Amino acid sequence: MISSVEGGYTKTLIPLKNVFTHNPVSRSEARHLTARLEAFEEVILDFSRVEWMGQGFADELFVRYPARHPEVRFTIRNAGADIEKMFYHVTGRHMNNEKTSGLLTQPGGQC
Repeated sequence: MISSVEGGYTKTLIPLKNVFTHNPVSRSEARHLTARLEAFEEVILDFSRVEWMGQGFADELFVRYPARHPEVRFTIRNAGADIEKMFYHVTGRHMNNEKTSGLLTQPGGQC
């Protein structure tokens, strides 16, 4: 976590390999992942060692959550081709994945 000058946390890094023991597939897994993330301005999702994700997981994480919490920005790291394909499938947009820190969503929930 990275703190602001005021001492509050504004950014957090989530290595998905530490959250899931398998490739995430369901909406409930996405809801579990996003619980209480609205406390942060930016959430960095590291997809290292995550080979693919299910459509329900992707839709909940990249479409529904940003619609409910437009103040939270997601940044993506280390997403492989299958992750990028599923992101495109649920959002209709290409992912800016620079393998280190590509911006995924803008404030206002725009992916």
